[in-house]
Amino acid sequence: MLRIMQRFPGTGIVYVRNRRKTQETAEFLQRNGIAADFYHAGLDSATRDRKQNEWMQDQTRVIVSTNAFGMGIDKPDVRFVIHIDIPDTLEGYFQEAGRGGRDEKESVAIMLYDDADIRELKRNFELTFPPIEDIRKVYNILCNHYNIALGDGAGRTFPFRIGELLKPAAMNMVAIYNSIKFLEKMGMVFLSEDGKSTSQLSMSIGGERLTIFEEKNPEYDEFIKLILRSYSGLFTRYVKIDEAEIAQRAGISEEEAVSLLHKLARMGLWSYSPKTEQALITFLTPRVDEDYLYFSPDIYKRRKEVAQKRLDEVLHFVQCEDTCRSQLLLAYFGEHKSPACGKCDVCLKVHKEEVNNKDFKDISTEVKKVAVSGIKDIKDLIIKVSQKFTQEKVVKVVRWMIDNGELNVET
Repeated sequence: MLRIMQRFPGTGIVYVRNRRKTQETAEFLQRNGIAADFYHAGLDSATRDRKQNEWMQDQTRVIVSTNAFGMGIDKPDVRFVIHIDIPDTLEGYFQEAGRGGRDEKESVAIMLYDDADIRELKRNFELTFPPIEDIRKVYNILCNHYNIALGDGAGRTFPFRIGELLKPAAMNMVAIYNSIKFLEKMGMVFLSEDGKSTSQLSMSIGGERLTIFEEKNPEYDEFIKLILRSYSGLFTRYVKIDEAEIAQRAGISEEEAVSLLHKLARMGLWSYSPKTEQALITFLTPRVDEDYLYFSPDIYKRRKEVAQKRLDEVLHFVQCEDTCRSQLLLAYFGEHKSPACGKCDVCLKVHKEEVNNKDFKDISTEVKKVAVSGIKDIKDLIIKVSQKFTQEKVVKVVRWMIDNGELNVET
């Protein structure tokens, strides 16, 4: 990582898997004379804004972060993006690596890993899918912890501290967290852990029930309609809202808007999660008895199979040594006929094997000419091209062109 930063002057991002590692890595860089800072979602918004601004203004050269960093940030002159932990998905890697070189000048995206990282990635995958019995156990512990009675809880929001669940669950923190994330996927809870100062709203009733509610509470009709006109998707998911904007449209103060949002939430119209610096958990459905808490084994199996496929794609991308990285990424997103980039480690491997840039370009150009002329047999093609270049170099270039889809010949 230090050698990369010495080779590529300028600003950069280092992505790591967890919050602890952001600080450790930033401190390591500082000890080695690099102006670095760390960033993660657990910091308060003022601290995050300060760190982000210092990096944007080049007071900090390198920001070390979890995947919480980068959304909505458009710093054009990022010269390198380094991953020292393997991302969970290619979508995540593609997005994070793409934050480099937005000024269209040279930049690099590099992932550093060893065999231990591969093992850790596979271990984390298994932990992401805890046994169904553990998920049930965590659900009941959550309900008991927040004193939620059977049939109650829908739309209620509480401060969330995972450490408070360790003793009653008798499980490690990772297992508890992943159980909650699975409950979230099933639409039973919503965990807001980024500490972002953004409020969220989701309708609890709709259709005829909403009409009846408005008829019984006409004094709120105009405010409700304003909310529904201002935000789409409220009936299917949590949507980010802005109280100041709502207040302006309604012609009232922000405090009055917040008060109305809370009051209508208590009346059961919607679930309102106000902006906060603290992690929150919201129960989306009423508590059910443990005997009726059912998780479909088929749904669980399908979710795990989908996640396994995404993991396999990540591992294939990382471990593949004979196909251009750019082609691998683009093929994953459906583009199967892209040219080789000529710059990734796989492409450069050809040159490291004693084929310099000029020879590689000249040989590949000649190979294409000969192939177009009608020679399709690989042996005849190599013999023909070897009249101008050494056979050893021709074989290496032809092998690379075949592996990377730039040449179709008969073997």
